[in-house]
Amino acid sequence: MCDKLAELPGRSRLSQSQLAKIERGERPWRVNEMFDLAETLGIQYFEFFTGQPGTDDRSVQVLSVRLRYQRATDASRKAEEAYKETLKDEFKAALKLVHTSTHLGVKDETALSYLAGQAEIAEEVEESLQEIGLPVPEVYELPQVQARLAALPDAERRQKEARAWAEREWERLAAEARKAEGE
Repeated sequence: MCDKLAELPGRSRLSQSQLAKIERGERPWRVNEMFDLAETLGIQYFEFFTGQPGTDDRSVQVLSVRLRYQRATDASRKAEEAYKETLKDEFKAALKLVHTSTHLGVKDETALSYLAGQAEIAEEVEESLQEIGLPVPEVYELPQVQARLAALPDAERRQKEARAWAEREWERLAAEARKAEGE
């Protein structure tokens, strides 16, 4: 068991010799050590009392693997949450870029590329926004654009059409901004 515990990332504070003595019954087990070891293994302390005397360390191996699985699952969940937050930030920043460039009348290449990209993957964008809890902006007429793009036979023509739509959309948004400033 000591060798298996030495491989764990969150190792117990007990030394290998102390663990070996406890395992062989040569040293009494303190309650705080039991809690420490249970935490290291990712189990509840009472799980130590469910095994039969004289059994091998297979259950400890399973507990060790379960601990690694639980840590990986937690890390995956945290990464997914961070990814969703990053998507939200990216989307908000892109909308701000489009809004700012149209309101200032600066035809920014990145804003145009963003709009063209939105047109090409409108359906996926809509699903992603819904998944991360952001509203789909109504200023873009993406369903109509995507229907036109889907009808085009090759990717190059779809990209050109998406770019042309982005140019028109930028002009429309800029005109709306100028009109709002004049009111």
